[in-house]
Amino acid sequence: MADHERSEDLFKAALAQHEKVDSPYEHARTHLAYGMWLRRRRRPVEARAQLRRAVMGFDQCGADVGTRQADVELRAAGEAPTAVSASEAGTGPLTLLTSQQLRIARTVALGATNREVARQLSISIRTVEYHLRNIFRS
Repeated sequence: MADHERSEDLFKAALAQHEKVDSPYEHARTHLAYGMWLRRRRRPVEARAQLRRAVMGFDQCGADVGTRQADVELRAAGEAPTAVSASEAGTGPLTLLTSQQLRIARTVALGATNREVARQLSISIRTVEYHLRNIFRS
């Protein structure tokens, strides 16, 4: 069994254990960790489902920091901001950008070229171009 398959099995087992006990905060943390893991493996649809559960779980516990962190991950996975973070952050156009898009836009606004942005953020030039296209579509 590959390491990534074993990791996924462990996440699923942890979530099953959380169902047996009343620990909503820990449950939300596990959903967040699993969603982040899925997103980094380029499985955004599955990641969004886990991250939505994390946002709801943290929100129910009143854990604002956890809610914001899960929401940032959710946005990075391609979903629009939740009502909680949109109301906290305002309703301007910048709230529609993911954290990566925001970093890229700020760096470009300071006069950096795509190559310089890529080097500063340790990403490829193609990734910079991809995010810039999506920024301009927003």
